[in-house]
Amino acid sequence: MSLISRVEVTNYLTEGINPNRRSADWKPMLTGITLRTDGGKSALVNITNGGGKTSLVELLLYLLSRDARLLKKIREKVAPKNRGYTHARIEFRTPPEDNYSAPSLLEVDPLNLPGETHVVGVALNDDINEQPIFYSYSGTLEDSPCYLYDRKSIAQVPDNAFAAATRALRGCKWNRFANRLEWEDHIRLFLPVEVIRRNVVYQLKGSDDQNASFFDFKPRGGESHDSAFFRAVVAPDLLSNLLSSFAEEDESAVEDTLLKSLTQIVRADKEIAAKNKRLVVREEGIAKLEPILAAGRKARQLQQECDGLLRKLRSDVAFLRYFGVQGSRYALPGLPRSLPRLGEQDPRILTALKGMAILPDEGIVLLDKALSELSGVEVRVISQVADRKQIMSFSVKAQVIDFACDFENLNSGSVKGGHYRKGYTKEAAVKLPDLLANISGAKTTGLKEVLLHAFTIAEAQIDTNPGSRQVRALEAKKHGLLESAQSWEASQAQLASDVNKLRLQVKDRAENQGAWDDFVGLGALLPEDLRTEPMLAKTWLSEQFDDLQAEAAQRNTRRGELNRVWREYTEVLDHHGLEGLQGAQERLESLQTLHDTIQTESRRILPAITEASKLARGLQLAVQPLSDARDKASRLVETFEQLSPGVQRFVTVFGAVDPSTVNPTGDLTKASKAHSETQVALRSVTDERDNLWRLKAQSATFEEIFGAGTDALTYDPIKRHTNTLEELSTVRQDLGALLPHKEAIEAFNDRFPQATPRVWLEEAGRTLGRLREELRIQRELETSLRKEGKAIEQMRSVDDGSFEAAWAILAASPVRAVRLHQALQSAAMSPAERLDAMSALSGMLSAPVFETIEDLNEAAQLLEGACAWVPLILKEALSNALSKGVAINGRVRTLGFIGGATSRRVRILLEPEFARTELERVARELLLCQSAIALTEVGLSEVAPEGDGYQLALKAKAALDARADERYNTSLTDANRLEELLSQLKGQIEPQARAVLEAAKEFKKLDGLARLSELSLLIPLAETELQKAADAKEAAEGRASHENLTARDDALRHSKLGGDAAYAAAKAAYANSCEEVEIAAAKAADAQEELVRLDEEQSELNRKQQAFEEDGGEQVRSLYQRVLRFAACAEDLQFMRGFEAASQEISETLGKIAAALAVNFERADAFRAHQGKSDMALLEEIARKEQDADQLKAKAEDARAGAERIARADVPNWQRLAKAIHEIAFEVGSRVARSKAAATQAANLEEGAAVPEAHAGYKQAMAVFEALSDPALESYGAVIESVEALAQTVQAMDLHEALQQHKAVASELATAAEQYRDQNTRFCSAALEAAQSRDSAFNALEIEEIGRATPDTIEALGVLFTQLQASLSKERDEAKQAMTIAIQTAEDTLTQLAGLIQSAIDNLATLNKVMGRYPQGRFFFETQITGKAGVQDILNELKLDVERALRDQDGQSRGMRRGNDTQLKTMLRERLIECVFTNTEVQFVNGGIWGGRKSHVSGKLSTGQKIALEFMWIVRQAEYEIERGLQEMTSKQAAKSRAKANRVILIDGIFSTLSDRRIIKEALNGLRDLGGNFQIIGFLHSPNWNNDFAVFPVYHVGKKLVNQEGDGLVSFRELGREPGTVGFVSAITQPLLLEGAP
Repeated sequence: MSLISRVEVTNYLTEGINPNRRSADWKPMLTGITLRTDGGKSALVNITNGGGKTSLVELLLYLLSRDARLLKKIREKVAPKNRGYTHARIEFRTPPEDNYSAPSLLEVDPLNLPGETHVVGVALNDDINEQPIFYSYSGTLEDSPCYLYDRKSIAQVPDNAFAAATRALRGCKWNRFANRLEWEDHIRLFLPVEVIRRNVVYQLKGSDDQNASFFDFKPRGGESHDSAFFRAVVAPDLLSNLLSSFAEEDESAVEDTLLKSLTQIVRADKEIAAKNKRLVVREEGIAKLEPILAAGRKARQLQQECDGLLRKLRSDVAFLRYFGVQGSRYALPGLPRSLPRLGEQDPRILTALKGMAILPDEGIVLLDKALSELSGVEVRVISQVADRKQIMSFSVKAQVIDFACDFENLNSGSVKGGHYRKGYTKEAAVKLPDLLANISGAKTTGLKEVLLHAFTIAEAQIDTNPGSRQVRALEAKKHGLLESAQSWEASQAQLASDVNKLRLQVKDRAENQGAWDDFVGLGALLPEDLRTEPMLAKTWLSEQFDDLQAEAAQRNTRRGELNRVWREYTEVLDHHGLEGLQGAQERLESLQTLHDTIQTESRRILPAITEASKLARGLQLAVQPLSDARDKASRLVETFEQLSPGVQRFVTVFGAVDPSTVNPTGDLTKASKAHSETQVALRSVTDERDNLWRLKAQSATFEEIFGAGTDALTYDPIKRHTNTLEELSTVRQDLGALLPHKEAIEAFNDRFPQATPRVWLEEAGRTLGRLREELRIQRELETSLRKEGKAIEQMRSVDDGSFEAAWAILAASPVRAVRLHQALQSAAMSPAERLDAMSALSGMLSAPVFETIEDLNEAAQLLEGACAWVPLILKEALSNALSKGVAINGRVRTLGFIGGATSRRVRILLEPEFARTELERVARELLLCQSAIALTEVGLSEVAPEGDGYQLALKAKAALDARADERYNTSLTDANRLEELLSQLKGQIEPQARAVLEAAKEFKKLDGLARLSELSLLIPLAETELQKAADAKEAAEGRASHENLTARDDALRHSKLGGDAAYAAAKAAYANSCEEVEIAAAKAADAQEELVRLDEEQSELNRKQQAFEEDGGEQVRSLYQRVLRFAACAEDLQFMRGFEAASQEISETLGKIAAALAVNFERADAFRAHQGKSDMALLEEIARKEQDADQLKAKAEDARAGAERIARADVPNWQRLAKAIHEIAFEVGSRVARSKAAATQAANLEEGAAVPEAHAGYKQAMAVFEALSDPALESYGAVIESVEALAQTVQAMDLHEALQQHKAVASELATAAEQYRDQNTRFCSAALEAAQSRDSAFNALEIEEIGRATPDTIEALGVLFTQLQASLSKERDEAKQAMTIAIQTAEDTLTQLAGLIQSAIDNLATLNKVMGRYPQGRFFFETQITGKAGVQDILNELKLDVERALRDQDGQSRGMRRGNDTQLKTMLRERLIECVFTNTEVQFVNGGIWGGRKSHVSGKLSTGQKIALEFMWIVRQAEYEIERGLQEMTSKQAAKSRAKANRVILIDGIFSTLSDRRIIKEALNGLRDLGGNFQIIGFLHSPNWNNDFAVFPVYHVGKKLVNQEGDGLVSFRELGREPGTVGFVSAITQPLLLEGAP
């Protein structure tokens, strides 16, 4: 072992510095300090106050211990980062073993301590992010100086230069000590680490400055002081480090050992219980997973069943969607187009369109619901109005096609409930807005135009039914014809009326003349311009008559209104006689004056009474508040007097401050909260550190399992395994799906090796079109040849339809006639002439030829009656025409104005041989044509879409377009690759591997390495903060005593009440309030007197009111007012006076007009209109108008006949087609709507949707589509048959049952999938919630995989389920094994601990042995130690105590648990000491205390005596520690090691409380006998200290230097040392040769 030879400090400690300017203002006090001990002597360092005594000790102890608590204390005192390192260095001197002797510690010659020197040091700055640099090398301080001193200045060696020089030294270890333990192992080479640790604890407790709590114990009830001393001081040393090599690094006391060992056992038991609990949770969780797996498999099975049904439906569904999807290219006519975009048009138009539908019979209708929305009128009201006005509506029931093609139920209520919706046609809908306009809330403005526009858009753009379009066109045509007929019939009626008038004019000319004369006689009554217009005059007279009658009625009404006041007027005039209106005016003025007086007085007196009453009541009530104020002031005075003692106490305790600013409880709450928060913060960081250590250990094998470079945060082996499994399953499914396509390609290549499917199909398409065209031409040729042959066979029968009908009629009659060509053949003419004649007449060769004109007339009548119109020829006239010759112009021959060309037909009639030749030619061509047709049909069968070759080419083309062969080969390669990858991933999804991944992921997510480094600094800081918070809390508790709080409350109340000023004011207020009560009472009496006076005035006013009433009162005053107002209105007065005369005049005028209206104005007007015309002229005009009327009648009849023909023939036929188209559209569209879901799902099948061209009904549907889409559609016969046939084909598709079955399975699938999702979601939610509470059967990866599983990937969940079961079985076995090991370990540990505690007996013997060496300065111990069996029982009880304590700690913060651990250790130590050591007694001998006699440790010891005993205990305990470490050696080894074992103690504030030099000297007399094995370096500050060099041979005095101007008293000065720094002077017992000593 070694002793300290020298210590060195530089660039350390400053004072009065601004924390924000540390670097700029840095000026260290301790710089260039080297203190010698002359090879290892005890030394005393006396530093003046403020010179850094304690800071120096802390820095040196930190260098020796590397204790983080000391680092926190010195960090703010060391140099800033950019101002060079602070250095602390110690030079040890180690004597050689071969010639080692133990000279006296007081020997002054340092040459007696030969040996090697070794330097340890630390370099650091104030940057908490930089760890201090610890280093060590063999040599002296001068080998690598940290500062340079040349007696002129002290200069710091630059950091880089110092580091380089030190690293270059022999055996230098620069910054190689990773932690405190490694540094302690190194320091152990020089000093016992246990002594250093005790020294650190002693320093942290306050060292000798605060007595270091050595006697900080109190005897318990019935316990002697020396027994308490043994319990608190001696016993812990006897029970420390009992486990020897079994003890951990931090087990320095028995309570540490006990707590750690028992905690391990308890936690092991707890862990086993938790593991068993987890097994139960795991088993239950896995059991709950099984139903989810079953539910997923059920859903998967239903999905497969649903897909199977879809495959059966896919062909029909594809066909229907090809022709039945709204807006598609091949949507069948009849399905409405999508609604157009209307841009900025009225939005109501779109609303109307959305509310329209198409009915099979009625066509487009507007639904009542839409009309209600547009008009704002309820559907019920609309229906009532329509029924009342007999506007027809139609029930929307069957085969309804809505414009959206949803084909949904259009009931008013819920599905299959409520009444059916009603629909209104265009004609009905446009009538309703006007009828709804008067209903409250109706919005009909512009609605009619909106509906018309909407119906127009619907008919023109949305409805695609060509039959409906044709019906609307025919209806429009019919409507036009009917309108024309009505117009013509109206004109005809007008003409008939005119004719009747004209006939009457001729017939009644004399009567009309008389009527005109009567009209002329009315001239005086008529205006000038009406005297020649009888009809206008009649109208004017009627209006005049009506106006006069209305005026008479108005006058009568006005008279009724004025009758009452006229009667009152006459009565008042009669009452006043000669005075007249003047007397009435005087009477009114008298009444009004009295009335106004009464009203004025009432308005004055009544408010005055009210106000007086209110004032009296108010004053009366005011007395009580004043009385209350008086009482309140009295009570306030009493309150102030009661609070006075508390206020005085408050001032005494808290001073003259505002009590509202004093809040002891708040301060205590804040301190408690800060303490709790600090505890929580400490626990948080320590928990975090422990968790990071655990995660780091768990993730150690991560790279080995998952490979280097794998990102633990993103890597998911289960997902990768599942994805790979799913991908493999998908690839295999792809292989299965692609195989038929690959086979189709191969089959096509085998059959058509020279062509690709696309080329083959393109060629087939071209060939198909060409062959179809050829076949069409050939069939037309065949038909033509058959017709030609038939025509030649029937060459003598050249009659067409008209001639055939005519000859049938003539044949049935007696009229004789021959056909024209027969007549020409029998006529006498040359063949050339006959050929020319027949050519000229070739268009009428079947016309009948008659011998006589009579026969011709009779035939004409017969044919006309039968509506058969053919030309009739008279033979004689024919002969005459032929005799004139036939004109020839090229191939054309003309006979008169009739002409024709020479034709084959004529030749056949004339030349039988030519006819036979033609028949043979036609037969040959027909045979060739039929052969060509057969060959074309064979070629068509090869390229027809329904043929095998075409279908095969389609499949091969689709496969090649989809790259099925390439995809198949790629999928096959992928499958092989994925199978190989799966085998590699299997090991990564094992539970152990997943646990490693989870730990690595968490560690990396938390940035573990960096965070651990941070926490190593944060935790010591948090511990320091906790101590500060505890101190603050204790101080706050003292201030918050009950008495102080009561005094504070009294003072606060006193202050709130206004303080002393308010107290004085309260007294004054009491006197004032008494006076105010008297004054208020007097005012209340005065107010009552005023109220009595006003009551008397009210009585007088009542008497005046009675007199007014007796004089007529208000009734008479109102009467006179009305009469005088009437008299003042001259108009009303004049009206009543002249009423009778004016009424008589009006009556006479009415009589004249009534007589004038008796004239026959019509006859007069008729006479005027035809005045001057003769009867012959009138009769001619009548004939002309009758002719015009007959023509109009004929036109009207023709128009109505046309309209009737359209209505009866054309419209019904087109309506039948329209209905058929509607029905096929509904059949297809409704099936598309019902199969929408099935179509979507079918498209997701592996093989995709079916090809519509392959459906059996494709050609039929396409033919109907093309026919209905032809704009030139004019015939409906053949088309309607095709449409009805297609409807039968569609209806034969019995999709209902299949869709119902699919719907049922799909519903069951949806339910199963929902149940699976629900079970899975609830399971995962519960698992995640449990995972957050650390009570989960599954980890996050497993829960994520379970949550990600779908019915399609359910087998991956099955794999996980199997793995979980296997893992569960393994965990079960591990739990059983761990339980067995834990039980055995617990029993062994308890037995071992119980046995080792018995070694305390040996420790006591060793302690007594050490004490026995010093009879004049020692302690004596007596005690009984419990036996081994008893200790076993004690430890069992302690285990239960620890278990309860740990259970109570659960949920607490780390800081709180640390504090509880301290309490628990204290409890364990005290319990153990109480049980192990009984009947204890401690005595001491010290020459400086009580005459050196043997005495018990007593509470009567003075402070100085306690310090002397403490120092003696430190010296003896140090030797005890060394002696105990030598027990396992041989006696020789022990003797040698004992001689070498050096003890070094640094004591801060040594002898600070001692003044008796004799006591100090006696306390240290053991140093002489301890020899070179002991070194004490003491630090103190005492200006008057007189050193005893016999005790401390080396004495250093340090003082802070001042400036040269003498601002302070200076005892010495060092050259080169700046003012403000600390300089030292040293004194040694013998002069030594010192090199460069300051």
